[in-house]
Amino acid sequence: MVPALDVTTRTRLSKPREAYLKTRAAHREAPYEALLAAGRERWAPGERVRYYRAKGGTYVLLPDEDDDDGSPAEEARRDYDVEHYLRVLVGTYASRLRKAFAPEDFERIFRLDTQVGFFDRPVSEIEPRWIRCPEGDGGLARSESHDAGERHRGVEPDHGRRLADRGARK
Repeated sequence: MVPALDVTTRTRLSKPREAYLKTRAAHREAPYEALLAAGRERWAPGERVRYYRAKGGTYVLLPDEDDDDGSPAEEARRDYDVEHYLRVLVGTYASRLRKAFAPEDFERIFRLDTQVGFFDRPVSEIEPRWIRCPEGDGGLARSESHDAGERHRGVEPDHGRRLADRGARK
């Protein structure tokens, strides 16, 4: 596990305490919850805070990087909510790769539980479906490794002429 410091979010506050407390019942916001949990009575819009989500769904405030108040013990904490950060990683970052893989392959690569399915293909056999063409080529093309797989199954790639034309231009 990495230190909690590595999963923190640093954000600029936009609401004074009173304004947040008025809307808290309807909508809780992580940076303000971290401030309240830390016992902070005052803060100002524009202030920067650093926090993370701990196990149990609570938010923990850490001293800002610019402050010298951070003790080594605080910076070495590892009580963050691992499952939450895995969901965030897959939901925000890895989801950008969804187009690159067949749906079943994407699910296999980014499955949150580590249980291998009985009919799962080995990860080593999974290949991307497409790649971007060089700048100025005006489109997308399938990967060469995908083309080899199509030829192996007796199917000619549908963009062979386009790739040949691109090679002739260089």
